[in-house]
Amino acid sequence: MMFRTNNTERVEVAGDTNTCVLKLYNQANTDASATCEIQSNHDIRDSSKIVFGREDANDWSASHNSQHSFMGFHTRAGSANLTEKFRISSDGIHTVNSGGGMYIRGGTSNRTEDTVLWVDKQNNNDWCIKVEPGTGSSSDYGIYCRIHPSGSYAFGVHDLSAWKFRIGGNGAIYATNTTVQSISDVRLKENIVDANSQWDDIKALRFRNFKWKADSGHADGKTYLGLIAQEVETISPGLVEINAQDKEDKENGVPDPEHKNVKYSIVWMKAMKALQEAMARIETLETEVAALKGS
Repeated sequence: MMFRTNNTERVEVAGDTNTCVLKLYNQANTDASATCEIQSNHDIRDSSKIVFGREDANDWSASHNSQHSFMGFHTRAGSANLTEKFRISSDGIHTVNSGGGMYIRGGTSNRTEDTVLWVDKQNNNDWCIKVEPGTGSSSDYGIYCRIHPSGSYAFGVHDLSAWKFRIGGNGAIYATNTTVQSISDVRLKENIVDANSQWDDIKALRFRNFKWKADSGHADGKTYLGLIAQEVETISPGLVEINAQDKEDKENGVPDPEHKNVKYSIVWMKAMKALQEAMARIETLETEVAALKGS
């Protein structure tokens, strides 16, 4: 135990590897290291440390007078060295190093703003929440929302007066404005030519009524109208793609069933082209009929 003043240590309670270490420093010299450390070394498997100090102040002898102050939380987690996992600094709250995930358990009580996690955006920030892979990461997962099938709002957009967009737990999309836009500026495109006839493709598509199987994960007892991917593939292979296997099945070694999707947005475009062809044929017939009536 140490108590000193006048530019020297102030309060240090130490011990061996089975004791708690408490250091409270407020040194006046410019090369002062961390201002406070609370460390528990009870067992190498679960040792931890809380540091009140300066950026990158992992060692007590280094000079950090030019850095911003922070609060750091270190754990050993079975390794030989303490590793920083969480930091509160002047520019925000950060998880640090590998295994730095954040888990928020909301419990059952009602919270402020009727939410578990509340993020308040200010005008000088472009985004309220931004999710992106780290530098060099090949991760293809962004935001995962898990909700009961009967849930009404898996994702919602509110404009401060009413709900404008939401995705239900059953996968249905509800929108006040049903416009779907796609970037189409001619300045971004090349090799522009008229599309081939879509008449035969659209005529060959077999629209079916069906119900989802019980083990499909989509069963709700309702009858739907749609296409069968394998049937579409024989007509226009470009309309079909393999559905990506989910992360959990990959990690559990489940063989990829390679379920197939149909690109319905392209089907609609082909249908519009076929409709134009039908309109042209109708107009030709109308002209011919008018000519016959006038003869």
